[in-house]
Amino acid sequence: ENTGLLSGIPSNDDVGRYNINISVDDGNGGKNWTTFTLTVIDINDPPEIVTEPPSSILQGKNYYVQFNAMDQDDINTFEWTMETDARFLEINNQTGILSGTPDNDDVGIHFVNVSAEDLRGLSDWLNYTLEVIDTNDIPQWVNVPSDTTIEQGKPFTFDVDAIDVDQVDTISYSISSQPTSDISIDHDNGEITWIGSLAGLRPNPNYVLNVEISASDGEGSISHAFTIQVIPDPSPASTLLGPQDGIRITSKGILLEWEGEDDGEEPLKYDIYLGQSQTEVSMLEKETLLEQDIEGTSIHTGE
Repeated sequence: ENTGLLSGIPSNDDVGRYNINISVDDGNGGKNWTTFTLTVIDINDPPEIVTEPPSSILQGKNYYVQFNAMDQDDINTFEWTMETDARFLEINNQTGILSGTPDNDDVGIHFVNVSAEDLRGLSDWLNYTLEVIDTNDIPQWVNVPSDTTIEQGKPFTFDVDAIDVDQVDTISYSISSQPTSDISIDHDNGEITWIGSLAGLRPNPNYVLNVEISASDGEGSISHAFTIQVIPDPSPASTLLGPQDGIRITSKGILLEWEGEDDGEEPLKYDIYLGQSQTEVSMLEKETLLEQDIEGTSIHTGE
């Protein structure tokens, strides 16, 4: 009123044309006025990112953020860009969706810079840190046995191997079988050892031992099943060399001589049966057992 200084700062809402009338009065009846048009010219306002993203994520979980920005020019069309050392993250340039799933190698703290640029080149950005929190990873098999066949009495060995991406974890191995057997595994290095045996195994199905191995890091474990089929050692065979079958012996004492053979290396022992009839001998009745566990290949029956 006193100085005639007209002032003000227009905002985005004031963009447009205005008719202005200025009058002056000297207090003694003298008056005058002037009119003019004032145009507030629009200038581009930068956008403002309004999203507050989560600052942490568990390993293996999906990180998903819908970034939004406001623009006083009411265009609200932006190009989104990102700079980060988190290799698992990607951003959709049109929608502002930031997403990704971190794995064990991504555990740690990462920087993230997200920018939104409007159609006239002004932009806003948001810097923040994102922590990927470690979770336990279960071991993974590297080398496991498959179904196999061994001969009775022969050794079975296999070096089982598993890894754990959590380098601080220690893997422990265990083994079980059905039916129960003396098969074993080194708890630390995973070496399986067993001597093929028919003990407890049934001929049907074909002397098969069902085996299951496990690897554990103390929190999680994995297992693997396989079978070992044991091929029985062929039964030994014996052949009577003398006396010849069906001949008549004049003396009361009889010298029996025979030979035996077997594929294995075990020493052979023989049982001698003598009976009044072929049937009694074939049935191996106790009454016909003359002597057992003979290590030689001949015997004289005496009287």
